[in-house]
Amino acid sequence: TGTWGGIKQYLYKLKQRLRMSINIYKSLLNYLDPHLALDLIDFLEENKVFDQNLVQILKIKTLARTKMFDYALEIIGQLNSEIKEREEIKKLQQELNEQKESTSKIIGGSKAQSEPLLKKIDARYQELQQQHSGTGKLVFGFEERPAELTKDIIESAIIYSRYMYDAGEYPEALKNALALYYLVEDEQQKQNLLWGQLYSEMLVEGKRDDALETIRILKSKLDQSTQGSQMYSFANRAYLIHAGLFLYFSKDLKDKEITQLVELMSDENQLSVIQLTCPYLLRYLTAAVVLSKGAQLSDTFNLNTIANLIQKGVCNYNDCLTEFINAVFRDFNFELARETIRRFDDELKTDFFLAPHIAILKNSCQQLIFETYCKIHRTLDIKMVAEYIGGSVEDAEIWIINLLRSANLEAKIDSDKGIINITNEPFNVYERILNLSLIHISEPTRQAEISYAVFCLKKKNCYIFIIYLV
Repeated sequence: TGTWGGIKQYLYKLKQRLRMSINIYKSLLNYLDPHLALDLIDFLEENKVFDQNLVQILKIKTLARTKMFDYALEIIGQLNSEIKEREEIKKLQQELNEQKESTSKIIGGSKAQSEPLLKKIDARYQELQQQHSGTGKLVFGFEERPAELTKDIIESAIIYSRYMYDAGEYPEALKNALALYYLVEDEQQKQNLLWGQLYSEMLVEGKRDDALETIRILKSKLDQSTQGSQMYSFANRAYLIHAGLFLYFSKDLKDKEITQLVELMSDENQLSVIQLTCPYLLRYLTAAVVLSKGAQLSDTFNLNTIANLIQKGVCNYNDCLTEFINAVFRDFNFELARETIRRFDDELKTDFFLAPHIAILKNSCQQLIFETYCKIHRTLDIKMVAEYIGGSVEDAEIWIINLLRSANLEAKIDSDKGIINITNEPFNVYERILNLSLIHISEPTRQAEISYAVFCLKKKNCYIFIIYLV
């Protein structure tokens, strides 16, 4: 009976994890550009996360949102006969053929009308490429505004450039988006062209640094914008965060860039988006803070901030990462934290963004447990640490020394007793103040424009005065 109960509990947890994965992927696909979404769908297919037939249908439906008609029709041709004969697939195939024919006519007209401008853009782009130093984003501009440039010609060029992007011709789309940004005057059109630049840069090899710059420009534009409804603003911020996940969670993680992702996601406006429309993004914000030393040392947004968000139930979301943060920084339950880390492999291996970084996440979380434990306890049992890491006492000593160095903690090893004594004082200013005794608070003054109170704190024979403006 006990064994059967354990199997039922395991199957229930497995079902819950699968349901969570499905919900996260559904939400991600709603906010991802279809061209980016194709990479995510390929990941699902390669890792056999869901039923392969369903993944193939999902890919076809995603391609149908682009202008890559031939690719979509090719995928339909590869489906097994049973799936291919479904009414929904037949209808989709017919729609794709019709769209392919009608789009060809529309785009032909747009290209013909805007061709003189497109040729000038191409010539100017080649010229600027030769002058470009290779560092920093290419600033596109004409020495003189092209003659006979009408609003209709610009509109036709925008339509054609959008088609080029949708058809998968990303370098061509990027070149045109860079030029047209400086030719249009309407702010909304400028913002739309910035989005075009961002997605094209993300998909053109060697343009990742340009994309990082564009995402910062777009964030600034959104912060300054007063146009559109709140829902429109929320949607754009959600699209920006999702694009950021693709950019910053690259295969080669860089601390500085992960810190930038935390900054992108953690201001008041972005947190509102996470809370109200995309609570699952708390997973990626938590992972980014865990992976970023810069974010952990921040005074404005750090792991304690995440713990507070989780504890207050600000985001209706929970997984192994949020449970880990709660266990370490709220409950100080290190055994539960260790159990949570063991779930990372099962729960995160199907996550497109985090699967490549599971080993680094586990290592960072182990280090966080160690650092937090050291701030509470001044003595460590080496044998206990050896059991924790699954190695010998000698392995444990090396592991501890490496972590002490990275955490800026000082310690003495007593090999005879098998313990390590933490010797340095807490380095956090807040912790230092907690160690002081409050002996006096003056009444706040009210006679002047600036009022203040004086705090007097004592540690041993040392008196510290703090003036607090009120």
